[in-house]
Order: sequence, then structure tokens, then C-alpha cells
Amino acid sequence: MGLGANVRFLGAQSNPYAYMAKADMLVCASFNEGYSTVCVEANMLGIPVLSTCVDGAREIVDDAQAGLVVGMDDDSLYTGLKQVIQNPEKIEKWKEIIKGTRKVFSYENRATELNQLDI
Repeated sequence: MGLGANVRFLGAQSNPYAYMAKADMLVCASFNEGYSTVCVEANMLGIPVLSTCVDGAREIVDDAQAGLVVGMDDDSLYTGLKQVIQNPEKIEKWKEIIKGTRKVFSYENRATELNQLDI
């Protein structure tokens, strides 16, 4: 595909988090997703998320207060990526915000939220 200068495929890794933690942003370009575990993992690592508007995406990005949700089509994904690439200060701002908001995704916080449900 001619991507060799920009993309390296590493194959299966026993610890993908070592690579994820170095990312500036996670792009979730799915057209079908439940509550995206990889997006939550990215947020817990302090990585903002750009996601298509799959189930749970808005909640994850809103909870993190760091990222962007775009439409479910190629043009929306392109426009969102272009917006982020042309404004790298957005990523830096989101990374600062997520330092404080990533605790929302912690086991302790989620367990507390579940325990407060009146069921």
C-alpha cells in the first residue's frame, strides 16, 4: 500500500501498552463497537481518543474530556483527523486535561459508581 515510510506492522505483542503509551492519540475508526475497551485503555494511559460515533464513544470522550467523536463515514473521519493534525495544540491540551480525568476510568471509581446504583 506504499505506507512503509510511515507505518510499521509489529504483529502480535505480549504487551501492547508499551507501544500505546507512546502514542499521541488513539483513532478508533470502527463502524460497529460496543463500549470500546481500547478507547478506555487509551484514556487510562493518558491518550486522547478520536472515535467514530459508535456505541459508548460519546460517553468515553465526554468522561475523559479529551478527544473527538466524528460521524460514521469516511469523510467525517477524514475531517476529524485533519482538524487534529492541523491543530496539534489540541492534542497537548487534551493530554493535560486527561491527566486529571483518567481516574474516572479506574476500577475503584467504577466500583463506587456501581455500588451507588439503586437496584
